[in-house]
Amino acid sequence: MIVLVEKLLISLSWRVTNTESKKYTPGFVYQNLEPPYHLEFKSLQNGEPFSLRISDRKLCIGYEAKKGEWRPCPDQNTPLNGNLQCYKCASNDYFSCRITCTGSFCSPSSADAFKLCSTPDTYVYVTHVGGSIKVGVSLSPVKRWLDQGSLLGAKVFRSWGLEARRIERELATKLEAKLAVRSSTKITQLVSGKMLLSKAKDELRVALQKINKFKPSVKHFREPGEIQDLTKYYGEILSLDQAPSEVDLSISPEVGGIVEGVIGKLVVFRNKNSVFVLDAKKVLGHVVTVLTKIQEMKGQRSLMDFF
Repeated sequence: MIVLVEKLLISLSWRVTNTESKKYTPGFVYQNLEPPYHLEFKSLQNGEPFSLRISDRKLCIGYEAKKGEWRPCPDQNTPLNGNLQCYKCASNDYFSCRITCTGSFCSPSSADAFKLCSTPDTYVYVTHVGGSIKVGVSLSPVKRWLDQGSLLGAKVFRSWGLEARRIERELATKLEAKLAVRSSTKITQLVSGKMLLSKAKDELRVALQKINKFKPSVKHFREPGEIQDLTKYYGEILSLDQAPSEVDLSISPEVGGIVEGVIGKLVVFRNKNSVFVLDAKKVLGHVVTVLTKIQEMKGQRSLMDFF
């Protein structure tokens, strides 16, 4: 007899599964609800099944005490206002300062955070995501691009943390580019079937030409601006035979099928003859049950073929 256990869905993460090839693989990260609160990474590989029952129960996902060390919420609080963390855990996160940093001044949330930003290893990048040019900063650009579902990305500058943030904002103004792209925008592009790679490459090349003439106001190192194609990580998403329909959890809390690909936080899968997309951001922080069988998703709206 198989006993189904409830778990807390912490995140959808892209992780290096082969250290030699540095190949990233997406997967759900679960936390046990009972001590010792182990974390479990379950990959979402192309052609493999997954099946979940999503409950209405939400809990704080905890915090990162230091890089690579995750701790559960000590009080199992329920976060407010759609957040994933309660106020206490958000305050305890060692690198929480990166969320509010604009490059104006440094107010590090921990000694580890200050150390990370004190070396010139923060990259300023330009990427194509959700149909738009976006500018950002990251210590690990490729992982960041995969986390946000970029089709293409290029590292353009490298600098110290605070200076990199300033460059990011100066560059966004120069390019009239976005600093953030909403999940709803990414889903709209995916469902429309208009993820045109050639058009994205042309737009990114134009942006890089403008960057070649741009000089930041703070100290920096210029990166070569080589375009990296991220689509190889996204499975069959760019060659689907039909447009995916967004999962409607109000119809049924059970979701799953055969994975067609993952792009950013969007899981695209096939259930019977229909293709669906699950926005993982909408279910993170929920208590879920990992099912052993794929349930047929009845009642979801019909799909339309690509034009």
